[in-house]
Amino acid sequence: MKEYDCLVIGAGSAGMVAAGQAAAMGAKTAITEKWKLGGDCPNRACVPTKALLHSAKLYSQFQQAEKYGLKAENVSFDWTKVQEWKDKVVAERVSSESEANLKEQGVDLFWGQTSFQSDTEVKVGEEILKAKKIIICAGSQPAVFPIEGLDSIDFITSNEAVDLKNLPKSIIIVGAGAVGIEFSQIFSRFGVDVTVIEAAPHVIPAADKETAEALGGYLSNLGIKFYINAKVQKFEKDGNLKKAIVDLGEGQTQEFRAEEVLMATGRRPDFDGMNIEASGVQTEKRGIVVDEYLKTSKDHIYAAGDITGVMQFTHMATYQAIHAAY
Repeated sequence: MKEYDCLVIGAGSAGMVAAGQAAAMGAKTAITEKWKLGGDCPNRACVPTKALLHSAKLYSQFQQAEKYGLKAENVSFDWTKVQEWKDKVVAERVSSESEANLKEQGVDLFWGQTSFQSDTEVKVGEEILKAKKIIICAGSQPAVFPIEGLDSIDFITSNEAVDLKNLPKSIIIVGAGAVGIEFSQIFSRFGVDVTVIEAAPHVIPAADKETAEALGGYLSNLGIKFYINAKVQKFEKDGNLKKAIVDLGEGQTQEFRAEEVLMATGRRPDFDGMNIEASGVQTEKRGIVVDEYLKTSKDHIYAAGDITGVMQFTHMATYQAIHAAY
């Protein structure tokens, strides 16, 4: 068994900051990670989607060059090279999220699934780690609603969408939140026929109505088809296509078909494999319950980032991490 003053679970946006902060204050610190250093934001969320959006926007502008008095004939794109560009951007961004950087800060890194054994001990691989203070920064995963037939159609989430090897000719996106809207723009600008289904009264449900409707109008002008106040009742395979049977309200039902389906229906706390019950901390559907100081129901356990369910943004995760480390 190895003992530490502070143990951070998850080396994402919150975890890397929390571990660095704790070590800088003189605490003997360890951090665990089951996937990649940096977490979702630089590897398969914020950074890669912005790179893809940038390429998509440039391609769209080239297509409209003539209205600016410019000539850009036979404009086309190579999706493989677009993905290579995106991967290069990601590699540059995550280069600072390294084992060497953690070592330089005095932080011990342990790879593998972290599982609570008690409120002071966790198991990572074959290692047992014990800590006086634990900060849970395990992040979130795409949340997928249980819709009839969904498991039969080989749908994708944002995790897969960002690394697609081939573009589909058409796609149905379920959910018009930030993730759904980002991917609707990327796919549409690259020529994919995009249909977006949203159960709320407008796109970006968390935004105010006026702003959301202005954005929805702009995106509709790009050729993206939006159906709001609409709920998918069932999915089915239809030959090589995937079919969604959608309740449009007021007794109307319509069928939509596409080559691909992207479920962009929010995020859920990533408790997978953590045996969170053994920690004794209070949880709820959106994540770990914390107070204004990021403290959980256990005085020595804190949480920061997406796993708290509080404003799931990278800048909020890093802000929380600094406070949780004190």
